[in-house]
Amino acid sequence: MYPEFSFKKEVLRDCTNENYEKYLTWQETLGEDEEYLTASCRICYKDFCFTVKKEEAQKYREYQDGAPYLIQNVFPNMSCEERGLFAKGQNMCGTCFKEMFSFYQGGAEED
Repeated sequence: MYPEFSFKKEVLRDCTNENYEKYLTWQETLGEDEEYLTASCRICYKDFCFTVKKEEAQKYREYQDGAPYLIQNVFPNMSCEERGLFAKGQNMCGTCFKEMFSFYQGGAEED
């Protein structure tokens, strides 16, 4: 667990990029029982942000520490593709998963 910090908006705005503007928007829309989680695809390295219930975020931290949860029970409202970013051993986005594990769909190749 990390402590929560408050930052001066004016100072951060002067020394950060457009991601800070996104952060401010997220904080304004975040519900009292919600938390943001960020996951990175280990293939394309894109970052994905999700709004989850605080209890789901806590369960996810326990899952990372070895709790025997199934990822679909940690995040029951996420799609399979979204959960794949958080699943141990997968940690990839749906696009990369499909590219890596899809089979040739065009039929038999001709010589």
